[in-house]
Amino acid sequence: MFPSRKDICCVKTKSSDGETTSKAPQPEEKTKKKKQKTWWSFRRKNRVSPICDDDFQEAVRRIAKAQEVIQNHHSYIQGLHGGMNSHKKEKAASDGKIKESRNAGDKRVRFTTEMVRSLEKPENNREKFNVHPTDGATSIMSQQVLHPGFPNPARSCYMNSSLQTLLTLKEFVEDVRSQEDLFGQCHEAELMKCFMNIVRCHNSDNALLKLHILNKFKGVISAKAPEFEDAGNKDAHEFLTAVLDQMDSLALALHQTAAIVGGNYTCPIARNFAFEMQNTRTCKRCGDQSITQENFTSLSLDLISELSVQQLLQMYQMETQLEYMCDCGGTTSGRETTFLTLPKYLILHLKRFKFTEDLQMMKLHDPIILLKELMMTSHQDEGWYSLVSVISHLGSSYDDGHYVSDGLHPYEDQDNNAE
Repeated sequence: MFPSRKDICCVKTKSSDGETTSKAPQPEEKTKKKKQKTWWSFRRKNRVSPICDDDFQEAVRRIAKAQEVIQNHHSYIQGLHGGMNSHKKEKAASDGKIKESRNAGDKRVRFTTEMVRSLEKPENNREKFNVHPTDGATSIMSQQVLHPGFPNPARSCYMNSSLQTLLTLKEFVEDVRSQEDLFGQCHEAELMKCFMNIVRCHNSDNALLKLHILNKFKGVISAKAPEFEDAGNKDAHEFLTAVLDQMDSLALALHQTAAIVGGNYTCPIARNFAFEMQNTRTCKRCGDQSITQENFTSLSLDLISELSVQQLLQMYQMETQLEYMCDCGGTTSGRETTFLTLPKYLILHLKRFKFTEDLQMMKLHDPIILLKELMMTSHQDEGWYSLVSVISHLGSSYDDGHYVSDGLHPYEDQDNNAE
């Protein structure tokens, strides 16, 4: 059971040879695969929830306080040196503070820029820079070593949890990484370059470097999605959708760049997340049908208490009644939604938001049954999916709480893990 406000589940299908499953295994075959420790059998799970706001803010406060004390002491010593009179002492101390403050600011800018630039070189994937703050900040670094989390100073858990989920999807990350040289030759591909910087610093113990890179990533997303520009509470599913949509929108520019340099480009979004749904409307009087198709990268399901995700998917595809004026004079039609194709990674969004009669937003706390495996069928193929990541909202209402991501560890040999 997962009694959270909003759950986003990523599930994945794959055959033993690494390709997307094209046919559902028979029960006997499935049992045999489990005995062979197939890819969905993992040894451990790693919780990658972001660092809390209070810890980071306390660390920043302590660092700022220490810097202020050092600056004041240094300025005071400068003022006493040389037997200056009172006026000269005050002036020298003031000039010393201003100069030192400017120099400190310049050093911070150069330090951060140098660190980010170092990430662009493959030989510098492991950080050569270490920050040694005091007290509270040290505890942050310790958390980073134990858990590859992201700093969360200003309600950015919706972004951090979304990124953590994407980072658990090993094949997606590899598809992006394999085309990194092309991103460097395309000015429009700044988002992809920022994402690769996040991939590189994921396991770093440098919280300040991570914060800088995350802020840059958020800035690139906000340029086309200004609703994420401020520091307010946001919806994780909406942010994840914006990231996937913006990455997908770069396909044309990257295809053109690849053609110019004599290469090829494969869109990681289309390859890993995209699928098609077919809507069929049938008139209940004459039987006339109208068929439309839509492209998706995720699917939103109504939440019904005590049902499994498999049952929620089945209910989503059940025929529903709607009012529709047909040419034959009929006013009632049935609408059925089915999968036309299946993706490599299936993202399911369970809707825990609901409007009351007076149009107030409320959170649904009903539990659901979250199974490890999911059977999917489409018009073209069928296959088994296995759960790899979940984003959950911890909190009592829609405007309060914290997003966390739970995912299978992406850095181990998953095929050899024990069940």
